[in-house]
Parts: sequence; C-alpha cells; structure tokens
Amino acid sequence: MAGSELRADARLKCNLKASLRLINLGQELAAHCIDASRGGIGIFTSSLLKVGERLEIWLHFDGQTEPLHRFGRVVWSRFNGLGFRAGIKFESVYEF
Repeated sequence: MAGSELRADARLKCNLKASLRLINLGQELAAHCIDASRGGIGIFTSSLLKVGERLEIWLHFDGQTEPLHRFGRVVWSRFNGLGFRAGIKFESVYEF
C-alpha cells in the first residue's frame, strides 16, 4: 500500500512495543508499532512477513498491565534498510 489515499482510516503516529505470533507457524516475533488506526497498524520487525499471513498481535501501552490483543493479516511487507516494515490490517475494525 503506497499511501494514505488507499486507507479507510487515518493513521496516528505511535511508539509501542508489539508482540506477534504467526498463526500458521506458531512463531513469535518482537515488533515495534509506529502508527495505528481503527483498521490496522504499521510495524517494524526483524523478519520479512508474508503477505496474507494471519497474525495474533499484542500492543503494549505504557502504564497498562494488559496489552491490547488483536488479530490481523499482513497487507504488505518490505525491507527498509534496517529491518522490515509491514502494514497489518485488523480482522475487525476497533475503537482505541
């Protein structure tokens, strides 16, 4: 996805620790969430994610004891020079 013109919701910049689980493989990954909307998130991670891969996601907010838990799918993923950047679409639209 090349730009916000293709998004249903505006993204807000953020700086959150995220944990991912690749549902088909059972593999867990650390990630960093850099933007979020009701419909999805943008992340950095150390691994290339496959487009269409289903994920279980935990977003860790400062001051909260329990992370926010969601399910989503990888919409795009690419190398950015330091690691991998990916766009994740939530399976359901959520209010934050």
